[in-house]
Amino acid sequence: KTGRVAMITTPSTAENYQNGFLAGVNASKKKVRTFVNYTATNLDIAATALIRMGADVIYTATTGSADDAFSAIVKANTAKNRKKNASDVFLILSEPDLYLTVTPATAKYLIASVVKRVDSAISDIIDAAVIDSQISDVLDAEAGLYGRRYTIADKGIEIVLRSKALGAQAANLSTDIAADAASVEKYPAVKTVKDYVDASVTTGAPDASASTKGKVQLAGDLAGTGSAAAT
Repeated sequence: KTGRVAMITTPSTAENYQNGFLAGVNASKKKVRTFVNYTATNLDIAATALIRMGADVIYTATTGSADDAFSAIVKANTAKNRKKNASDVFLILSEPDLYLTVTPATAKYLIASVVKRVDSAISDIIDAAVIDSQISDVLDAEAGLYGRRYTIADKGIEIVLRSKALGAQAANLSTDIAADAASVEKYPAVKTVKDYVDASVTTGAPDASASTKGKVQLAGDLAGTGSAAAT
């Protein structure tokens, strides 16, 4: 709501997370301002500083406990002297790198988690070991790196929505306008609408039949235009 989002990361892991974070924000909304705070400790101080700068979403990409950062967020959201129209601040967590303690009263401030599916990697290793094989996808031949890269595309990394409101929105997102045509609850993404319109324009009206209005192909040359067409 404030148009400002922030990230807390450590200097040693910034390269792994920062570029993706900034690119993601820019792709989502170009007018949103981004801030990054580098720290390995004192997450409460880092979070408080970012909140004072107007950030209402903070993504933590550190390790260990995120309780200090979350406590600063809860404190800001529940302060008695907060401005009347102040926006709530929300946290995005990295799992399993970070862990967090929430209560029924504070859970609403945890908006989402970026989950590394370590279990998928372990399962792949076990499956390979059972058949006396190994995982040796080429990652960087020049550097001699082999293994397997897990990404969002293959669900090696997942975005898990913790917010009930966002979860409901995601559940109601339609990816097939024709299939969901009778729904009064679902809504389509912009790309879904564009694809549907493009397909309709390409296909055009159906051929006319005894029971269906549509296009009719006429033989011979036509002259004139519109209602003034003549053979």
